[in-house]
Amino acid sequence: MTCGDCACTKCFPTPAYAENPEWAYDVFCSNPAYEACDAGGNYTALTDDDFTSSQLLTGLNFEYTKQVPLGRLDLSLSLNFNHQEDSERGQVISFLDRSLSFPQAGPLLLSGRNIIPGSIVITNTAGNRLFREGLDYRLTSFPDRIELRRVIGGAIGNGDTVLIDYDLGPEPAATIETLGASLAGRYTITEGFAAGLSPYVLFRDVSQDVSPEDPSRIAFDVRTVQLGVDYLVGPFTFNAEYEDQERAIASFDALRASARYQRTLGLNSYVRADLSHETINFRDTSSTIDFERALAEWGYAFQNGMQFALRGLYRNERDSLAGDTQGFEQSLEFNWRVRQTTIGVSLRNSMLEGDNVSTDSQTAVFSFRRTF
Repeated sequence: MTCGDCACTKCFPTPAYAENPEWAYDVFCSNPAYEACDAGGNYTALTDDDFTSSQLLTGLNFEYTKQVPLGRLDLSLSLNFNHQEDSERGQVISFLDRSLSFPQAGPLLLSGRNIIPGSIVITNTAGNRLFREGLDYRLTSFPDRIELRRVIGGAIGNGDTVLIDYDLGPEPAATIETLGASLAGRYTITEGFAAGLSPYVLFRDVSQDVSPEDPSRIAFDVRTVQLGVDYLVGPFTFNAEYEDQERAIASFDALRASARYQRTLGLNSYVRADLSHETINFRDTSSTIDFERALAEWGYAFQNGMQFALRGLYRNERDSLAGDTQGFEQSLEFNWRVRQTTIGVSLRNSMLEGDNVSTDSQTAVFSFRRTF
């Protein structure tokens, strides 16, 4: 069932917490039954305990593009207001088999207030393999979200899609008003010696008022400033970025740098290599994380529907609080599609060394899918 099949007449995107420059969205029906739809449009009916939620959302978006000397200027302005009335929720609400994918870098986010950390269960998409906290992933709990990070050497692969079960705990009635504004600009140079250079800036402010005041509800107040530059030359893409994020919990500033090489080799083959570095300073705890990542990948597609990819991933993380870890992962993926049938094989070898951990693991996954 999709979001359009819910009992309501319209589904609204509600901004949720996001580490990346783009908005992340959880989608909810504006219906007293409060049936929740995930980002893919699939919904989970919530426990009926007379809980109601009504929202009023308004927004204004403005985009401006103009050809300027040596290139193009893009500007955007966004203003959003959300008024939400929630009744008391006296029972636990369970979400089952929510499908999410671990990002290439950074945490996977479960956005929501009062998520019960001990209720989280993560399995593969077939539902027949249970992943273990501490061995396959790490969990960090915040009042407005849960952050999940995969562990190099664990059973969760880079970019894997998983199914997550979790519970939302009881909450008192509240009125929540959220005001958001963002301003972004990018100057793309297409002519002259600096062709391919593209500096950009982003300012975003989200302020929230929750009444009545309750220690269990922390207002979602975030102010973000990003300054960066992209440089595209031939098959190479370079990026440098500074971000400062001020929020109620875990304010930080970050420096990022990355380089990517991507090229097709003939009609059926490609090669890709990524290098990145990130330094994050958390002001509340005076802690620092330095993170380096290197990825090399080669893929080939045969004309008979066979595809394979060979991939190597190295990660080096230095955390002033949690210690240092280094991981190296190699994987081979094979898929063969014949009409409505897909057969897949994935082999992965992982090695993780750190101040508090030392693991080696080998994983083999065989899959068979038939669509009708």
